[in-house]
Amino acid sequence: MIHPFIKYRLSQARNAAEAQAVWRDHLDELAGYTFVISGPTGNNALQLPARLDFPGGGHLRSAFTHDGLYFINHDLIARTLSEGFVSIPVDYSVGFDSNVASHLRDWHRGRTAEVVSKVQAVVRALRAGKLNWDMIPFLLERSNAILEQRDLAQIYETELAVRWLGAADSNHFAQSGQVRLTCSEGDLAIQAQRALGDWDRLLRNGYAETIAHRFDLSHACVLKLALLHLEEPGVDAAAAKLERFLGFLDAELHCMMLLFVRIAMEFFAKGGACKPLAKIASRSHRLCEHARNVTWDCLHLVWRHECAGFNGRNDSFLVPYFLTFDQGLAELFDLYPQRSCLFGGELRFPLFFQEVDIESLLRQQYPQLSPVVARIFTPQAAERRRLCLEGTRAPATAIAADLERRLADFEGDASPLKPLNNRK
Repeated sequence: MIHPFIKYRLSQARNAAEAQAVWRDHLDELAGYTFVISGPTGNNALQLPARLDFPGGGHLRSAFTHDGLYFINHDLIARTLSEGFVSIPVDYSVGFDSNVASHLRDWHRGRTAEVVSKVQAVVRALRAGKLNWDMIPFLLERSNAILEQRDLAQIYETELAVRWLGAADSNHFAQSGQVRLTCSEGDLAIQAQRALGDWDRLLRNGYAETIAHRFDLSHACVLKLALLHLEEPGVDAAAAKLERFLGFLDAELHCMMLLFVRIAMEFFAKGGACKPLAKIASRSHRLCEHARNVTWDCLHLVWRHECAGFNGRNDSFLVPYFLTFDQGLAELFDLYPQRSCLFGGELRFPLFFQEVDIESLLRQQYPQLSPVVARIFTPQAAERRRLCLEGTRAPATAIAADLERRLADFEGDASPLKPLNNRK
């Protein structure tokens, strides 16, 4: 297993030169790994847009924060020294949320609503629609429905619409904006049925448990954020709420989830003006439903990172993208930018490193919390949390269920919330 000190050094590298220096110092330990760092465009960087905002709506976000990508591994270094120049094949996939899925279904059905025209314009701007569309985010969000045999027609129609668009003649689409298939609708229907059958088997063979566990962890964070804010909605209580949230992550969830630390800083400072969490910033009769939707927004961000690596078509490097028409979700991606990632070796999933140092940002914006930060952002604290979590998944499920019950008590209630620490 790669040493934490090497991970730390890589996390601090801010450009290709600094990353190469780390690589030279740890050649033996980094054998079998690949490091990708994003930076401003340069002569030696692969150029892929990190984010695009389209005039009629629509936001495309890469897993990386900068347009230029630099690659480092033992093979690339050796080939560069011997050949002088190495071409790295790159692929990319575009995941999407439920909103985009509904627009794609409408387009496939031949509907002509304004929103369909907007998604047509976006797709046409993205390499004339010739993309590797990724159903995984949509299927993750629909995993329970699939297991419970609900909404199957809608799920199938989404899979079919994506395959229909992917099978379009790209030249004809670029010229006319019309979809002319390169295969039969019958072939697409068979492909869609097989793909959904494969996903169903994956869920029933244990993957559904992984999805549920990750959802519960993230959902507990979102519910806690909502309750803390609704208890004391004023921004003057931001530091106190943030301290309680950090304590919750450390002592109850035993998992310091940096995405939610960053979200908490923004949410407690802005309240309802924080667009990614605006739906849970005030009481409503759909508060628990909104909290679940926000949880999926956060999961989509994290899950896209796991797609990065040499797993694209023809073993190319896959850059994960996400397409949404939701401004709040786009801002969530922008709130947690990722500068680099390490993958391969003994890592099961890519290890991403943030552009922003969360610990330093905490100390800068909330200096009064420095003692708390000093206590919980240490290797010793991380090891303590790991030991608490070892071999169990139940606490996150139970904690999320309890928090959701508490939130449900206040759906549509205009009376002040009781402090959480006074509840029995």
